[in-house]
Amino acid sequence: MHPSLSDFPVTIQFPVVWGDMDAFNHVNNVNYFRYFESSRVAYFDKAHGIALLKSNNIGPVVSNLQCFFKAPITYPDTLTVGARIKELYADHLTQEYTIYSESLGRIAAVGNCEVVYFDFNEGKRTNIPKTIRDSYLALDKGIIVMPEE
Repeated sequence: MHPSLSDFPVTIQFPVVWGDMDAFNHVNNVNYFRYFESSRVAYFDKAHGIALLKSNNIGPVVSNLQCFFKAPITYPDTLTVGARIKELYADHLTQEYTIYSESLGRIAAVGNCEVVYFDFNEGKRTNIPKTIRDSYLALDKGIIVMPEE
């Protein structure tokens, strides 16, 4: 793993496939969001398992997602995508992502995402269950726990 990803408790790799590219011969920007999504799901799965979310019908919903492009990615390449939680609040969290390109030998993109917790039975935002908060804190030692707003 590249040193720039050493602080990320979850990393996954993706081969860049020809179909990821667009008419301008670089990976289409929508794919970066798919890479983020896959790393987000891998993070949640490693932290507490998707089954735990389904069991209480409370789960994460993306409310804001950003990507900052640093260098164009092209085929062929292998990407390593890291995910971590930066800030943890009572009812939401901020997650960060980094995409490292093996071919370029550098970071190709970074991003962040605000994830709110939603009670699907009640149809409204809710606090993150304690078991899930604890699992994040156990997995990800760099989390900043924010005071209640």
